Amino acid sequence: MFNYYENGKIETLSARKVYRLYTIAVDDEQKANGTTFYSWLYEMEKMQILNRM
Repeated sequence: MFNYYENGKIETLSARKVYRLYTIAVDDEQKANGTTFYSWLYEMEKMQILNRM
């Protein structure tokens, strides 16, 4: 489970929903340039948009 902080709201997301967010938020060009789910997740945690519960 993750807390998702964006647009002034806090949401609790399951790992499955976080992966779905990745598939929507990251376009094919970024994926072709090497952005993986785990690298994206690391960046989201680093920016404190996603926090593990």
